Amino acid sequence: MPRLPVDDWCSALGLAQSAWARLAGIPPPVLCDLARGRRNPTLRTIGRLAEAIRREPWELLRGPRPGEGLPTEEEALRENLAWLSSLTPRARARAAEGSARFVRRARRLKRGA
Repeated sequence: MPRLPVDDWCSALGLAQSAWARLAGIPPPVLCDLARGRRNPTLRTIGRLAEAIRREPWELLRGPRPGEGLPTEEEALRENLAWLSSLTPRARARAAEGSARFVRRARRLKRGA
């Protein structure tokens, strides 16, 4: 069975397999099996995994190139701004509320640590 270059992508992105599985909406044991060649990936699974790391499916299959990994801070900022500008005013307000809740929880955790 062919193996997906899961470990290579995880290393390049600084991402744990379990985190990648959650982002893609697949069970972590499935991703582990794909990495070990114990399971054949479906086209849907390949698509979900690629989308989760913002890659095309063919890129996922070939593996990361040297130096390919997380976006730079500027690239991430541009991407987030483009996403925010695509939201409706109501969705933007919900995103702001969610961010505020996240910040409050993070501060509480930091104080408790």
